[in-house]
Parts: sequence; C-alpha cells; structure tokens
Amino acid sequence: MRKMTAEQFQAALDSLGVTHGGFGRLVDLNERTVRRMANNEREVMQSIAMLIWLIEKYDVTLPKLLKLMSDKRDPASFGDQRLRSE
Repeated sequence: MRKMTAEQFQAALDSLGVTHGGFGRLVDLNERTVRRMANNEREVMQSIAMLIWLIEKYDVTLPKLLKLMSDKRDPASFGDQRLRSE
C-alpha cells in the first residue's frame, strides 16, 4: 500500500480546514502526534492515510463527516472558524 507523505497529510488538513489539534480531536489522537506527522517527524499512520484518501475521493467535507458520525459538535471547533454546518 502506498504511503502518505507529510506534505500530502498537511495539504489534506489544510483542505479540510482543520488544525492539528482539531484533527487530533476528530480522530482521537494527541495534537503533538498529528503535528509530528505533518512535519515529517513521524510516519503518517496508514489508518489516517486511508481515512483522508476516502474523504478526498468522495469529497466529504468536515460537516458531512461529522453528520455521518452522528457527531453533534460544531465543525468550527476543529479549526477554521469559517466552517458552517451543512
């Protein structure tokens, strides 16, 4: 299986509009772990890479993802304050 690079990972987070801490809360990882993956200090976990590739392939926005997860949290709490529920 192909590996996700740190650059691809950071670009995906930027595209989703989430911070390192916000993504960590979303997938139950420590903010430091997410930051280390984004800074190429740690390999991007395969499960995280698969989740991101699925999100990208099916054009899933953060609000849609939270809805699929039956998560009632405000999408803006994960990073970009411009995000709104759909």
